[in-house]
Amino acid sequence: MISFCLGKIEHAAGSADWHLDTPQSAMRARAIQGHFLELAGWVFGGADPAQAIVVYAPLLHRAPLVIGGLHPRADVTAALGCPADTPTGFRVFVNLLGLRDVGVIEIGVVAAAQWPAFSQDSRYLAKSFITLARLDLSIVYDAAPVAGAAPLFVTSLGRSGSTALMGALAAHPAVLAPRRYPYESKLLQYAQHVLAMMTMPSAGSAGLDGAQFIDTPYLAATNPFVQRDDYPEIFDWFAEDALGFIAPLLRETLSMMIARQAPPKRAVRFVAEKLVPNTMMASLAEAVWSEAQEIILVRDFDDWLWSAQGFSEASGRYFGRDAAPDRVMEQAIAEYEAFLDYAERRAGRAMIVGFDVLIAGPDALQRICARLGLTMDAAMVTSLRTIPPGHANAKRRDPAAATDLSARFAPRVQRLTAG
Repeated sequence: MISFCLGKIEHAAGSADWHLDTPQSAMRARAIQGHFLELAGWVFGGADPAQAIVVYAPLLHRAPLVIGGLHPRADVTAALGCPADTPTGFRVFVNLLGLRDVGVIEIGVVAAAQWPAFSQDSRYLAKSFITLARLDLSIVYDAAPVAGAAPLFVTSLGRSGSTALMGALAAHPAVLAPRRYPYESKLLQYAQHVLAMMTMPSAGSAGLDGAQFIDTPYLAATNPFVQRDDYPEIFDWFAEDALGFIAPLLRETLSMMIARQAPPKRAVRFVAEKLVPNTMMASLAEAVWSEAQEIILVRDFDDWLWSAQGFSEASGRYFGRDAAPDRVMEQAIAEYEAFLDYAERRAGRAMIVGFDVLIAGPDALQRICARLGLTMDAAMVTSLRTIPPGHANAKRRDPAAATDLSARFAPRVQRLTAG
């Protein structure tokens, strides 16, 4: 069970008029049980009407939590004197699982003129929407997680040592990596999507309409109601108890993985996988397993960018071989800042390790093992220094290619890795 309180709403000085239907006095300091927050109201963008409402978390560098299309509201269009078919109303459901580390969410709108670009690349086009309000949240998990074999995440930007560390961890007999290189088993990915659909299917988190929802097998056993208004009391029941429904399934899945892939009599304590910065995934694991762990790898910006560009040229992945330099830099800065935001919020629960310290010798690996309650062995050290076949290994940064961005980010990196 998750409980949260909406403590404060701050209005932004945006260029759109808007209103939340739920009275602010009723929302403030009101404890609400459940996994989602319903936001409904109207917005009017003037000459360039709004196309969609965006709810996002600053922690994720304005990556949308949910995007809701607008619908006409006769009371609003009549009051504002605009055409009756002008989209002005909104209603969205925000999944709160994973937002404990954020503390706030924000609401914005995308103008119709900006929508084509935004809908194609919302991750890096935060400048395309107008911020309307900031909502302060206090979120508490009051369910007791279970002990036992648990997820172990290695979280990083690409080209930050995650493959090397995953190989070292997988070499320990108490750690199971369900897949070998590249180690991306996506253990909880399915559970994340199912949980989202159970709590807010009408938000279109799978991009489906009602008929498609019913005909899609992987959504079986999720919330059967596409719209909350169909049967609101049962919809709420599914949403409020979603974690209770899915936790036994997750624990059984982990047990089956271990039984099928680990050698007989091997005592597995952790099932390891790579993770891109994803608060919902990490929090979902922590809510289900008491021993869930996360290790975050942080690398100097210039070193990371140089390696990522080299990897892109060698493999065609990441930025791509033909990406324009200014576009690459814009994406790199946005991604790196978002990653540091994530690491700062997770610092209280995750172990943060610097890339240079990790590759310098076994000391960092020894500290990681101590954190996990494992005894480091020679096989782990050997694996840490082994580059898997097929892993494009870019050379270290050319000092002549330095930017001023490493110095800009250095104080944050140093604070993160100081411990």
